[in-house]
Amino acid sequence: MSESPSDDRIVTSRLTLVPATARIVRADLHDRPALVGLLGALVPENWPPEILIEALPELLERLEEGTAGLGWYWLFSADTGGLPILVGHGGFSHDPRLADEVEIGYSVLPQHQSCGLATEAVGAMVRWAFSHAALQAVAAHTFPDGIASIRVLQKNGFQFAGEGPEPGTIEYLLCRPGAVGPSSR
Repeated sequence: MSESPSDDRIVTSRLTLVPATARIVRADLHDRPALVGLLGALVPENWPPEILIEALPELLERLEEGTAGLGWYWLFSADTGGLPILVGHGGFSHDPRLADEVEIGYSVLPQHQSCGLATEAVGAMVRWAFSHAALQAVAAHTFPDGIASIRVLQKNGFQFAGEGPEPGTIEYLLCRPGAVGPSSR
């Protein structure tokens, strides 16, 4: 299960979220021209975001093993009439179709921050995740000084839930409407 089904593509008013597959992640790591071709998008010179650089090798390994959650490359459809632009990446620690709780993570290139793209993408990903009956909650972990990330979470209905699992982190949680939370809480 190294490739995500094409029906996992998510489209919003300004973004197309393309499923991260082993082939795409491999191109992201080793072959920028192939990445451009696979995504059909412009890839900025400063791609990938710093946090994603560290995560890509593990993501590829997990995709190849079939143990990865789900992730997407975010393509921004600017009104330029040209190719969309790769602006960010986000995903879940586990497959929301199979888990009762998942963790969400995301990153956006600096030049595309503060214009609502992360809020839009996270909202779309969360709606997609909750469209699957098994999922009861989505958690997010950030640092207390990650004001922009906290605002993205708050705008999407996440509530502060206390200390995070790593030292110095905090947790935000969004439960399925009407749910009391996952069984592990």
